Amino acid sequence: MTDKLLTSFRIHCDAAGSAGLDVGADQASIILGQKVQRNGTEELWDFVLILAKKGDNGQLETRIVLCHPDWDDPIELASIESSRGALKVELARDEPRPP
Repeated sequence: MTDKLLTSFRIHCDAAGSAGLDVGADQASIILGQKVQRNGTEELWDFVLILAKKGDNGQLETRIVLCHPDWDDPIELASIESSRGALKVELARDEPRPP
């Protein structure tokens, strides 16, 4: 098992007792889906994406993205970048929501 202290990111998930995960990684994508009713049919739709990676220059980058089945494009809610001695956090502000 990989030592979480030696990796770039920690991933901890708990699925209400069904399963759990606590690992370290240098890259990760986490998708949270939710059941929705559309056109008389139930389906699972991926609403929240968390994308994390280590860039070529060693900078760590994480993006939090919101999706909706009626939107053409997802909306980035936040981005976090860190490198040795620097941390940059950006939040979406007054982002217009697609109809």
